Amino acid sequence: PVAALVMECVLHGAGGMDLIDPLFQRVLILTCKERGLPVVLDEVFAGIWRLGAEGAWELLGDGCAPDVSCYAKLLTGGLVPLAGTAAT
Repeated sequence: PVAALVMECVLHGAGGMDLIDPLFQRVLILTCKERGLPVVLDEVFAGIWRLGAEGAWELLGDGCAPDVSCYAKLLTGGLVPLAGTAAT
């Protein structure tokens, strides 16, 4: 059984900066939400306006807001290690 969807949104940072098809991620998130699965998005690389939106999930369209978002790095401009997690 699947417990939750955990993924990096739009920009995949492990092994290089690779863009992931937003349509694929949108369909994946909406399918999980329809089935009642929590969505956890890692916004470490793509969050805090790095891609032009507060969170990369905003680029995926309506209904793609995560249940939990994890932010880091750009919170302090890289000067101090700091991370945050936001949940609904």
